[in-house]
Amino acid sequence: MIKVALCLILFITAPFIGVGDAAAQITHVSINEQQFILGGYPKFRLNIVSQDVSLYKMQFVVRQTSGEERLMVKPINNFLLLVIGVEDVVDPRATLVFREYRVNKWRDVKVFSLFEGQHLSEELGLKSSAAYLSVENRSSQAPSSSYKIATMSQVSVSPPSS
Repeated sequence: MIKVALCLILFITAPFIGVGDAAAQITHVSINEQQFILGGYPKFRLNIVSQDVSLYKMQFVVRQTSGEERLMVKPINNFLLLVIGVEDVVDPRATLVFREYRVNKWRDVKVFSLFEGQHLSEELGLKSSAAYLSVENRSSQAPSSSYKIATMSQVSVSPPSS
């Protein structure tokens, strides 16, 4: 009788034994410190909270007009990651995208706007907008003449000397 009861318990609970590990998802991701400015290469310290931190099941991507760059991840401790890229971020509307591998597919979990609400210095704004416009100019196949004129006027303006 006891053997039958134990077998029933084993068969009933068997499907639920691995459920906790299968659903070990990231519960929190936030930017601890953004260690670069517009025009520089991306470098972040990120806070992360998860039951099982597996770097193979997560990606950090900087998305800008010129395309996406997958960032390199180095754990600092169980709750802090150092994330670095090599391509300069010149798009003022660039975002950091956190992806997690779930159910045989990469899924966007969280998107951070990198420069929203930040005040850029005039010199940095001119340099980055010129670089941003040149990237957009290369990405479009047939830009209009007014677009070219606007791009050239942006590039030719020199910042005030201090």
